[in-house]
Amino acid sequence: MRVSPTTQCAGRRSQSDGRSRAGRRSLSVAIAVALATPVGVLSAAADPAPAPAPKAAKTKVVKISGKQFPKLLDRPGSASDVIVLTKLAGADWFVGSATEAVKFEGSAKTASVSVSAATTINAKAAPDTEANKFVLNGPSSFTYTPTDTPISYTDDELKGFLTFIDLPGTKGDSVVLTKADGVHWKIGEVVYDEAKFGKKGTVTAKLPGGEKVFPVAAGATLAASSPAVTNGIAGVSSAETITYTAQQLAAAVQVGDNPLDATKGMGKGASVETVQITGLPGLGWTVGSSPKAVKVKPGVTVHVPVPAGDLDTTTSLAVAPQPASGVTVPTTGTPAAPTPVSLNFADPTTATPIAVGDRVADTDRSGTTNDTLVLPTARGMSWFAGQRDAKNKLAYKQLKAGKDGNAVYKVKHSKDGKPVTVSFRAVPDRGYLVSNAAVQTATFTVAETTVAAPALTSGTVTLSATADGIGAWNLSRTLNGKSVKVSYKPADLTAAGATSIVVPTESVDVKILKGYKTA
Repeated sequence: MRVSPTTQCAGRRSQSDGRSRAGRRSLSVAIAVALATPVGVLSAAADPAPAPAPKAAKTKVVKISGKQFPKLLDRPGSASDVIVLTKLAGADWFVGSATEAVKFEGSAKTASVSVSAATTINAKAAPDTEANKFVLNGPSSFTYTPTDTPISYTDDELKGFLTFIDLPGTKGDSVVLTKADGVHWKIGEVVYDEAKFGKKGTVTAKLPGGEKVFPVAAGATLAASSPAVTNGIAGVSSAETITYTAQQLAAAVQVGDNPLDATKGMGKGASVETVQITGLPGLGWTVGSSPKAVKVKPGVTVHVPVPAGDLDTTTSLAVAPQPASGVTVPTTGTPAAPTPVSLNFADPTTATPIAVGDRVADTDRSGTTNDTLVLPTARGMSWFAGQRDAKNKLAYKQLKAGKDGNAVYKVKHSKDGKPVTVSFRAVPDRGYLVSNAAVQTATFTVAETTVAAPALTSGTVTLSATADGIGAWNLSRTLNGKSVKVSYKPADLTAAGATSIVVPTESVDVKILKGYKTA
């Protein structure tokens, strides 16, 4: 059935009017409900949910280890003495009575403060934050006593710290800088200070432009008018050739002592002779009949054995320089060959005795386990030491010197607790004499030293770097409801240069070294 347009319009109007009336009825009902609802109920429904309570700050215990102790760099004089502080998370450092903490620049992990007299460094927990609360477990103060020992150098002494390597031209020229107390070295704009040297005793610096080396006072006294200070120290040139004189070559080689001689005892001569060579830039050396050139680093001294048989029928030995390209030495013969240095190995009719030092004092330590006899040793001699056995027989043992030049004998004690005597004597190598070849003795006792634990005073304990017989201090206390512990050794204080430290604690347990006893 066909519907007229008029009828369709009327239908749509009727639907629209119905929806409007329904909407008005719903609004009227909502208004009525709202008017009937108490005001408090409406407010409660409109407010947001309450915010969660803030979290309590977390307590963090900041432990200071021995490696984190402030470290005193006690340099010559007092102008350059500093204490180096390590940055700690949750702790601040204060100098003396200062109320402002030491600041660390940028991302730096250390900071240095200059000191010239006895100084106290205090450690405090960092200020609390919303997230963290810090408490300190470790020393609250450190005491340092820098010394004021001035040192000065002459120009010749300063030059002695430098070894120039001057090769033909400028390529490869360099200088070996030796660390000198109270002195930094400056080449161009680069300063070679403690940081540059690190743990090394020497540093090699290139000199591509023939640069000079300037000494810079860093605690030591250097004369302002000194040529080395004002003009620098030169040691290389741009010359394409290096010319050595006969005198320079003769000074570089000489008859060596006898470090390889295995035969001990008095007498002339030696079973193995050596040539002592001090290296020069651009030179190697042939020793006697050996065709192989020995290369020695500039400034380094070595002992080269004389080839077997070379001194069987003669006392003269030729040591010839072998120059590299661009190096000139005196020559002889046709065709020209480097002129050798002639060394005379004839045994002298007299010899200058080697000075034998006295034994190092204070070797009789507490108890029996730490007693040692320390003897300074020189080249060309050895120390022999021993004790009488149960049959009263005295047996000597040869002592080997360590890298520090000292020979050490460990004392053996008997079970009866009586003092023991060690006999020792200096014995020269073949071909040498000593100033005192007599038998000497040293007596060692077995008495034990009593060690007492440091006293607690107002909840703190003072620990000293000079404590004798202490292996470690074990400290404990309660922090944040828990028992926390920390341990320090006298060596920790010595390494940091600290005289003493003060540590808050509730108890002290002392670890005693062998040979000592507790009170």
